[in-house]
Amino acid sequence: MKNILTFIIVIAAVTSLYSGNSYIITNGIVNDTATGLYWTRCSLRANGAIDSSKNCEETLGQFTWEEAIDACNNLNYESHKDWRLPNIRELQSIVTYYNIEGLIDRAINVTAFPNTGRHYWTSTTNKSQSTTAWAIDFSYGNVTFDFKETSTTPAYKYVRCVTGP
Repeated sequence: MKNILTFIIVIAAVTSLYSGNSYIITNGIVNDTATGLYWTRCSLRANGAIDSSKNCEETLGQFTWEEAIDACNNLNYESHKDWRLPNIRELQSIVTYYNIEGLIDRAINVTAFPNTGRHYWTSTTNKSQSTTAWAIDFSYGNVTFDFKETSTTPAYKYVRCVTGP
C-alpha cells in the first residue's frame, strides 16, 4: 500500500511539472508558482510597450541587447515597476521540452505565452566572450549566444520581461 501511494504521488508531481500547471495567468502577467517569477504574458512591441490584446496578437518588437535591458528596466506594467531582462536560468525555466499540447513548433507553453517569437535575449553575458550574451531559441529550446552590439549589424531579438521573486 505504501508503494502504491508513493507511486501515485510521484506520478502526480511529474504530471504537474510537465503540464504547465504551475502557471497562473492574471491579466497580462503569468505567475510561475514553481519559481516565484512573474512574466509578461506577451512579448514587448517595437516601442517597448506590452501587447495588451487578449492573445498577444500585436506585432512583436525586436531589440538590441542594450535596448532589451533598457526596455525591461523602464517597463511600468500591471502595478510592477521592477521588471528586468531575465537571466539565462530564469528564461530557460519557461522552456517546455515536453510539449503536452502536441505542438512541435514552439518549446513553450503557448497557452500561458501565446505568440512567442523564436529568439529571446537574456541579461547574461557569455563569460568566455564578453561581447556576446546568451539567448533562448523557443522553436527548439536551444540555448545560444549572439553579439550584444556590433558596429555594422547589431543582433536583434525578442524580449519578455520578468520580475520577482
